[in-house]
Amino acid sequence: MTADEQIIKMTMAIEQVIKVMGDRFGSTEADVAKAVEALKLSMQAGSRTVPLS
Repeated sequence: MTADEQIIKMTMAIEQVIKVMGDRFGSTEADVAKAVEALKLSMQAGSRTVPLS
């Protein structure tokens, strides 16, 4: 995944978390947890370790 693709994925995840957390009457705690987990995964996908030689 390129850096631009990673930024797009993270941005979409952040926007989803904001949307879900802002809609307290239409969203359940499970919806919030799911959105936050998706955000965490999008952030971890971009952080790859570089082996030290």
